[in-house]
Amino acid sequence: MEVTNTRKREGDEVVQFYVHDLLSITVTRPVKLLKSFQRITLQPGECQTVSFPVGREQFQFLDETMKLTVEPGQFELMVGGSSKTAASIILEVTG
Repeated sequence: MEVTNTRKREGDEVVQFYVHDLLSITVTRPVKLLKSFQRITLQPGECQTVSFPVGREQFQFLDETMKLTVEPGQFELMVGGSSKTAASIILEVTG
């Protein structure tokens, strides 16, 4: 995600990364689960790219037997300055 400081003063932004399991089969999952965040400082007019790694860790959870697992299905990945203004994409996990 590209973040730009459009103000006339130095500013901080906390870019947040959320995951939403669109159809959890075995257990109820949170609607938006904060998986990572990065705090950045930008000078006036400065632009910076923020990225988050996406791997098995972002989709796994403890199942009913308390074993880490990943269910196949669709996941919504959201990145933004808050959970309300995050841009999102859908990702299909197959196994």
